[in-house]
Amino acid sequence: MLIALLLAIFFMFKTINTLQDKISITTSNNKAYIAEIAGKDQKARVLQLTIDQFKYTNDSISLKLDSVKKVLKIKDKNIKSLQYYKENFDKRDTLKIKGDTIFKKGVNLDTTIIQPFYKLEIKLKYPDTLIVNPSFINEKYIIINKKRETINPPKSCFLLR
Repeated sequence: MLIALLLAIFFMFKTINTLQDKISITTSNNKAYIAEIAGKDQKARVLQLTIDQFKYTNDSISLKLDSVKKVLKIKDKNIKSLQYYKENFDKRDTLKIKGDTIFKKGVNLDTTIIQPFYKLEIKLKYPDTLIVNPSFINEKYIIINKKRETINPPKSCFLLR
């Protein structure tokens, strides 16, 4: 009787710990979704989803990660982690030449060159100002998966493997 009671307590303890972990993951995901909807929080947020939850979501990042996973031909059962990271780099430079006019009177040029991962803004202002603002976008997809490989050549008989 005492052994059955101890086993019941042990299994209840494990169940409570598992449910507390699920509650903390759900709370973390909820905070991340709220911050994304509000749009004012610039901190990095982590969503912890199961494979089934990941397949069910239809946001742009999940679709990008899923397409990369398909291109690499990684099975769902081998996935450990999927991550997406995006950075923007901007650098604004202004060149002013004192005491010299480098443009014709009335020149005021403002143009932008846009490529998928690069944007360049150029402004020319009468009489002596040149402004250059390049911007770079860096996207990274990080996929952690497990793959078994033998160290030595595999044995020919399947029982010895």
